[in-house]
Amino acid sequence: MNETQRPDPQARRDPREPPVEGTIAAAEHTFRELDDALFSAVGKQTAPALQFRAAVFAYFLFVRERGDSLQTQFSSHALAARPELAIRVNQLQANTTAKLAALLLAGAPDNTSMDMEATAHVLSGGARALASWWRTRPDVPIEAIVERMMAVVWHGLEHLAPPPGRPELSVVPPPQVA
Repeated sequence: MNETQRPDPQARRDPREPPVEGTIAAAEHTFRELDDALFSAVGKQTAPALQFRAAVFAYFLFVRERGDSLQTQFSSHALAARPELAIRVNQLQANTTAKLAALLLAGAPDNTSMDMEATAHVLSGGARALASWWRTRPDVPIEAIVERMMAVVWHGLEHLAPPPGRPELSVVPPPQVA
């Protein structure tokens, strides 16, 4: 092995052990656990508002339980130091967001998949931003965080069907810059 090659920290590890933090295997493991937590919470509810609340609670519970590890693995500093990890994390986030978009579309079939993809990105980005803020405010209980997310987001989700006369979200070429 030359100086530019890094040893694989996963080599010769017991596969039953959790992956080493900072590796692609660890990121994949974390996102699998997150997806499992989110989508199993949703599956236990039937009403859309309860499904959304369950998913929000599951997400913030995941953040509360793994906050330090998440910060270590996915901070901008950690990802800047490992471009291949950053690329994989972006792919994993996109995959989770696509699953969320499909779930939203199933619950609001009068919308386009592009509408739901955009909505899923708003939800995902907003949840990550709120989670970052919450980590600086450990005095705020998880229930308050869930209620804030519900208050800000649920009203809009209740009305996902485009109103009559509103054009659906579509691909529009970007304006030409002179």
